[in-house]
Amino acid sequence: MIEAALHEERREVGEELAGVRGAQWRLLLLTGGFATLLMLGSLGFGLVLRRSIATPVRELNESAKAIAAGKLDHRVSATGRDEFASLSRSFNSMAEALEIERAALISVQDRLEAEVQLRTRELRKANEQLRAIDSRRTQFFAEASHELRTPLTILRGEADVALRGQPRVRPYREALSRIRNCAEDMARNLGDLLAFARSEAENFRFSLHNIDTGEVVKAAVQEASVLAGPKQISVNLSLNTDHCLIRGDALRLKQALLIGFDNAIKYSKPYQTIAVEMAERHGMLEIAIRDNGSGIDANDLPFVFDRYYRGRVGGRSAADGLGVGLAIAKEIIDGHNGTIGLEGIEPSGTLLRIRLPLVHRTHDSNPDR
Repeated sequence: MIEAALHEERREVGEELAGVRGAQWRLLLLTGGFATLLMLGSLGFGLVLRRSIATPVRELNESAKAIAAGKLDHRVSATGRDEFASLSRSFNSMAEALEIERAALISVQDRLEAEVQLRTRELRKANEQLRAIDSRRTQFFAEASHELRTPLTILRGEADVALRGQPRVRPYREALSRIRNCAEDMARNLGDLLAFARSEAENFRFSLHNIDTGEVVKAAVQEASVLAGPKQISVNLSLNTDHCLIRGDALRLKQALLIGFDNAIKYSKPYQTIAVEMAERHGMLEIAIRDNGSGIDANDLPFVFDRYYRGRVGGRSAADGLGVGLAIAKEIIDGHNGTIGLEGIEPSGTLLRIRLPLVHRTHDSNPDR
């Protein structure tokens, strides 16, 4: 009976243990299922939360980039009543205000550009008119000075001739002296005016033709002889070649030659001789103007063709003038594709050498052909 009772107790205990194990297993399955459901719910909630936050932030970021790129008409979709929707509406209001401001700025800029263009056209037209007036003024100064210079030189020469005759009546002699002095002053002032007018004509206009250089040199020598008359200076021309044709402007070329003659006359003493030679050397036409004046300092040679430069002669200031003559002559010769140089010679004097390219050399040809 004891063994039967023990057996019964063991059986009941086994059944109880089996029931406990079943309950534990069911509880474990229930707990695992609940945990799985909780994880799935958390994942779903996280995805929904991410979508509700990340998408608006991404749209705002892309919209900000579009606004920064200048696309002020870009807008953010603002649906709902949450904070992101409120932020999107504020962003759209800012973009709209920026677009209106930019439109206003563009309108103001267009008006300013139109005004600037109008004023620029008016200024350009006024500038062209001023240039035309200034050009006519400069041309008038140059032509008037040039035309008056020769009569004044002749007037001074005639006064010198009359004074050499020793007029017996003292008032006549004094009047002739005053005439000569006034003529000298006027000639000097006209020379300065002519030099200044030429210096303002920065852009030389050349009318290029095939010209006979011999005729141009002869005409320049003839005018130089008139200028040299009051100092009793003779101008001797030596043509070592026949008609030499160059491509150039006869008036401008004669102007450059007269500048060279004028310098030679200024620095020469009375009763001296200025030698002019025209020759063909090494396929180039060469014109040399040699004087026996007071010479030029070697330190001044590198600067004689600089505008407004005036050197010193014999320890004193150079002759009256603005120092623009040789600079103008160089511009003219450069415009003819030639070269010009000034050299000091021994024992005294200077040599102005001009070299010009030849077109061809002929004995019987039309210079204007």
